[in-house]
Amino acid sequence: MIFVIPLRSEKTSSDWSNVCNRLEATINSILKQKDYSNNIDVIICGHERPDFLEKNYYKNIVFLNAPFSPPKDTSEYMVDKLNKKRFAGTYLKKELFSNHSNRIVMQLDADDIIHPNFASNIFLLFNENDMIDDIMIMNGYAFDYARKELAYLDGINKIFYRNCGSSFISKLSIEDLGSDITSKCYFNELTNHVKYPEVSIANNRNVKGCYFPGVMYLVNHGSNDASERHGVQKIQSFIDQFRADVCEHPMAISLIKSI
Repeated sequence: MIFVIPLRSEKTSSDWSNVCNRLEATINSILKQKDYSNNIDVIICGHERPDFLEKNYYKNIVFLNAPFSPPKDTSEYMVDKLNKKRFAGTYLKKELFSNHSNRIVMQLDADDIIHPNFASNIFLLFNENDMIDDIMIMNGYAFDYARKELAYLDGINKIFYRNCGSSFISKLSIEDLGSDITSKCYFNELTNHVKYPEVSIANNRNVKGCYFPGVMYLVNHGSNDASERHGVQKIQSFIDQFRADVCEHPMAISLIKSI
């Protein structure tokens, strides 16, 4: 399983140390995957390489230097994030894919957390049905880091993939990836997580919903671009609307401990 992580630039951050701490927690949650920790690749694309990646523990993680300028303001954040994902896709095409291979790829934000059983549940779904090309995460958690408040998106009243980009997993071939960030290919069409399933269907792919709440969307931690784009008050209102009792969600407790 391959995780593609776009990392915001130090030049757009008021607290680069916090950005790096959040990324480190994200990577640690990936490397703690039960049964699959030895079958995981992590590709990070950013403008500045975090110092903690020099630790031997992270020697198998690839950091790609983005070959374009950092965004000038918040209006360019999403384009920058998208281009970093696409540039990582070009690396996958050149280095990690062969003409006869299919690999499972997830785009993961640099501040979100996954449960230790996440990969095993995703592999189980793919293995149960060879026809599945994409998986969308239907339910999951959002956590207000500053206020220590939990929200549960149950997959019925509130759909997780429509609110968090760390929510779509694809079985890809070399043809699904581009040679550059402007290439026309399936991976480069995945631009708006709200419409990921529609893009999948439009490309004659089979998409299935996953109801394992194994992802935690972390907000209001001081370096979250969603808070900067939408405002902290709006983010807090979202959390309050779907607030859940932490004690009633053992999986959430496990995820919070990973932050």
